[in-house]
Amino acid sequence: MSPASPDLDAADLAAVLDELPEQIVVVRSDYRVAFANRAAREFTGRDPVADGLTCFQLLHDGSEPCDPPDCPVRRVFESGRSLGFVHSHRGRDGVEQMMEGLAVPVLGDEGSVSLVVESCRDVTERERARVRERELEQEMFHVQKLESIGVLAGGIAHDFNNLLTVIRGNLDRLKGADLGGEERGCAEDADAAARRGAELVRQLLAYAGKLPVENEIFDLRELVERIARLIEVAEPTPGVVGIEADPAPVPVRGSPVQLRQVALNLILNAVEALAGRAGRVRIRIRGAEGRAVFEVEDDGPGMDEETRARLFEPFFSTKEVGRGLGLAAVEGIVRRHGGTIRVRSAPGEGSVFRVELPLAPARPEAGRDAPEGAGSVQPGRGERVLLADDEPGILRLGRLALTEAGYAVETAATEAEVLDRLGTGPPPDLVVLDLGLAGGGEGLLARLRRSRPDLPVILSSGHLEEDARAGCAPDQPDGFLEKPYLPGELVAAVAELLARRRP
Repeated sequence: MSPASPDLDAADLAAVLDELPEQIVVVRSDYRVAFANRAAREFTGRDPVADGLTCFQLLHDGSEPCDPPDCPVRRVFESGRSLGFVHSHRGRDGVEQMMEGLAVPVLGDEGSVSLVVESCRDVTERERARVRERELEQEMFHVQKLESIGVLAGGIAHDFNNLLTVIRGNLDRLKGADLGGEERGCAEDADAAARRGAELVRQLLAYAGKLPVENEIFDLRELVERIARLIEVAEPTPGVVGIEADPAPVPVRGSPVQLRQVALNLILNAVEALAGRAGRVRIRIRGAEGRAVFEVEDDGPGMDEETRARLFEPFFSTKEVGRGLGLAAVEGIVRRHGGTIRVRSAPGEGSVFRVELPLAPARPEAGRDAPEGAGSVQPGRGERVLLADDEPGILRLGRLALTEAGYAVETAATEAEVLDRLGTGPPPDLVVLDLGLAGGGEGLLARLRRSRPDLPVILSSGHLEEDARAGCAPDQPDGFLEKPYLPGELVAAVAELLARRRP
């Protein structure tokens, strides 16, 4: 090419385009590739002009043109207008890469589009970074939502469990009265409703990841197999539920009761997803690379992306009549056990729920049997008990129960009343103190510890024990009584702590 000549022939133009880092492909109206520069040929590992390839064969390994919404070349041929795009192309190693570029029409003599020039560059890493950023934002949003619900759950637990303590305590006393058959049935129905209310609070705490985790090692395989067998027996169609499990135990550490709820929920959901259609539920349990893996797969209708996105929201259900917090509580329990839960599903392809938990060491030997007589409640010997709570109904019930059990009881509804009772008259032998009055830092419990370090204190709260003790830090009580409790449970807690303190 002479510097004096302003004209470029085809070879000169091809040489110039070969030097560009962008991939440039020129496509005819029949989708045959008329030109591909060096960057495009190196990316695909092919020479489309020499091989007579179409653009969809070159860039997608396809047998027919791409669908119009996904094909910038086709859309430019149809509209006659330039189009920017982010689109995937298949490279020489068969891996899809994300491309950003511009498709431009070249008009023929009659004014119609005769060629489309597509220029693009690889933006795969940028798009992956964007995906990771979006996932991180979603995870942060989820964590913030859990924190907010955790605060809400704690407030509900405290206030609602105070009410339930009064309701259940009074109903418990009514059941001991001489009631007629109909009145007794009403009392029992009310007590059952109160227990369901308490369970709903625990489900909300489970979703927020606030339930305490027991420090027990047990075999997850054995637990899941037992649940699966019970469900299979209840199923009218035999062979619907199948289990694939390692013969060796799969030990995990935590709460068998809570993880039983996880297994029951997931397996029942899978069975119900079949809804009379042909198919099976496959359950898999194994230990792998330090993780206990529990999967439940069904041949049900599957779920779309919108449903999957809301699956773990409280009270969301795909059923006409939902049951409590369902999968929201399941997710909270799994997270509290240091695990993860993931779901794979698409319409018409069924669903797979995968739970992973940390593997624990082999199950330890069972502990010794409890000593003879453990758990029996000894009657009081006139010991003085100070019951402090800001709920009048709890004070009335507690006074009745403790007095009947043989204790001398005083009550206090405020911090000032507690201090007054401690400053006048005989000192108490034990204090039952509500968390709302105990406080943290320089609160009432701290002052009790300074003035009477030997005074036994039972902390009572509708919060979980771990959170309640944290609220009193650095001072700690000698015992804990979780609300809602029955009057007999209050008496048992007082008797147990006093028995430990007796010489």
